[in-house]
Amino acid sequence: MDAAAHTELLDLARQWHGTGAEAGLRDRTGASEPVVRVQVRDENYFQDYEQFTLGGVTVREGHGEILTGGMARHLDGVRRYEERLRDGTAREL
Repeated sequence: MDAAAHTELLDLARQWHGTGAEAGLRDRTGASEPVVRVQVRDENYFQDYEQFTLGGVTVREGHGEILTGGMARHLDGVRRYEERLRDGTAREL
């Protein structure tokens, strides 16, 4: 991941963490229906997250961890996912 992409990722994590998943989705989509919440397991780290969907947009919790000590682990996971996307082995959520 180059420096610009890294900076963009951290900026987005700050925005989502500051706003919160539900409010962020409402801001992005303008939708007013209930947010759909499900528990999902991150297959890279065997950790459960809450996933939020509204108006066709989906986001997971955990943005605060990107900004703290877990940042390196998450960035490595992003890098590995990008590599899987390039080689065609990534799966849809």
